[in-house]
Formats: sequence, structure tokens, C-alpha cells
Amino acid sequence: MAKFCLLKDQIDILKVKLREVGAGKLVSMTSKQRLDFFTEALGATVGKELAVSFERALISKQQGALKNWAKNVFTEKEKSDPRYND
Repeated sequence: MAKFCLLKDQIDILKVKLREVGAGKLVSMTSKQRLDFFTEALGATVGKELAVSFERALISKQQGALKNWAKNVFTEKEKSDPRYND
């Protein structure tokens, strides 16, 4: 899979659009809304790639947060149970 990068002019456009919307709203959007946002800002091809990469980052962050939550909630006895790593 090829590495995905934005050109400088695309970055400049994206910065302007993100300031208009705000990062918090971008995170709270549905996947479809984010796809529409990125596509409107940067075109269909780049917008789709950017939306996919954003979704992956968002999921990764959520998984990390869930793991941290579990580490703080469960006792050592529960952590030793083989099901804990699922």
C-alpha cells in the first residue's frame, strides 16, 4: 500500500477548512459527514483517502483509550485471566 501524503496547497486548504469547522466537531461527525467534508475540501480521490486515514487514527485512539480504561479498572486477579487479553 502506497504512503498517503498531502501537497502543501492541499494542507493550506485543509487548515482553513478545519479552522472553520473545529477539531471537536470533526471528531463528532459521522463517517459520512467526514467523508463529505474532506471531499468538498480536497476533491473525491484525496478526500476519500484522507477520510479513511482519519478514521483509522480515530479508531486507534479509541482502542488505546479502552485499553487504558481496562488497565485502571480491573484488579491483578482479573488481569491474570486469559480472557483479559481479548
